Amino acid sequence: SSGINAECPLRPGNEPLIVWMRVAAFPTFRKVYSYIDMSINTELDGGLDEGTYRLKINYNYPVLYYNSKKYFVLSTTSLFGGRNLMIGIVYLITGSLLLLLAITFTCIVKKDLQSVLSNLGGGH
Repeated sequence: SSGINAECPLRPGNEPLIVWMRVAAFPTFRKVYSYIDMSINTELDGGLDEGTYRLKINYNYPVLYYNSKKYFVLSTTSLFGGRNLMIGIVYLITGSLLLLLAITFTCIVKKDLQSVLSNLGGGH
């Protein structure tokens, strides 16, 4: 037995709740509830048919207390993820700077180590 009650909302497989409970990085955020896997839903290859759709949303988590609003968004993703590339760009710049610093410090340590070793070897 895994020790997880089947009625527990945080059980493995309840991805919408697990995603919702994750802390957002910014005050304005989107949390993905679901996505359409086009490899399974081949009838949707051309996208959704034009027309009127009705969506019923239950008010399970009040947001008025926080002076907030809820929205329903249909969106597509790019190769890099969602609509905002800023986080990806910041990650790439930060990673590049850290790699440059690591290479610089490695060269400095290697140079200092060779200097120390040559001084030790020359003294004997």
